[in-house]
Amino acid sequence: MDPRAPIPVDAAPGGNAQSTIKVEHKDYTLTDYNIPTGLGKFTAKYFPAWGVMAVRVKCKFTFKDGLKYGGTIDDGSPGGQAVMAPAPWLPDDAAKWKETFLAQTSTFWTLNHLFVCTKKGRESLRAMVSVKFEEATAQDSSLEVMNLQVFNGDTRNDVAARSCVRHNMGELGRADLDNMVARHEAGHMLGLGDEYFEAGKGPKVDHSSLVEKEFGYQVLRGDKGDEPSIMNKSVTGTKVLQEHGVIFLDALRTMTKEDKLTWAFGSFASPVDVTPEE
Repeated sequence: MDPRAPIPVDAAPGGNAQSTIKVEHKDYTLTDYNIPTGLGKFTAKYFPAWGVMAVRVKCKFTFKDGLKYGGTIDDGSPGGQAVMAPAPWLPDDAAKWKETFLAQTSTFWTLNHLFVCTKKGRESLRAMVSVKFEEATAQDSSLEVMNLQVFNGDTRNDVAARSCVRHNMGELGRADLDNMVARHEAGHMLGLGDEYFEAGKGPKVDHSSLVEKEFGYQVLRGDKGDEPSIMNKSVTGTKVLQEHGVIFLDALRTMTKEDKLTWAFGSFASPVDVTPEE
């Protein structure tokens, strides 16, 4: 999606009256952003003229061969001993996986959040979040790149497969595209934490402080129960929640603070015309 392409912005804050966005011509850029949660890595640009905040996650892929189950042999133990066989990546399969991952995650996370400017005299400004996961190039700074290892097979180095992301590093599995796992891990790349209970982890979700600051409540591990939030159910979660936008809101505030712009969550309730500012 071209962040400069005009898109419908249904964003009147409160009420049903039609609003008008005045086009401004100064763009904002955020690089080497230190996400408050310590998870993930992305860059962002805000284009006031089009009401778009373009978030980019630049991914460097390394495809790793794994192991697959090849049956069992009778060694006298219950169930026998598992036989493992190499599971190498074929070049075409790796390229297809990468293409699908970038499209799947970008589509899932884009156009879920909208922000409105609350600074007096600038209330016409809007920022709709467009997210794109893309392959890193040689020109991209290593400080702005997510380094992803993608494993084939059923296990990774004789260890049970488990996908994870921490800061700018991540491990994924080939089967992660078959359910919601890749989209869940993409949430970590955007700075969001796990919402499900996990023994040994603190009670608060990583992004809880940002949610509490914005909405006045904490996000505690396990509190969402069976809610199908993408960060609560890594395999079956299907929903991006409004509170997941706190990371983008913090980034938007960071990159526009030089002009003392203030922002809040908006709604998609009413049509808005885009007209140039004189």
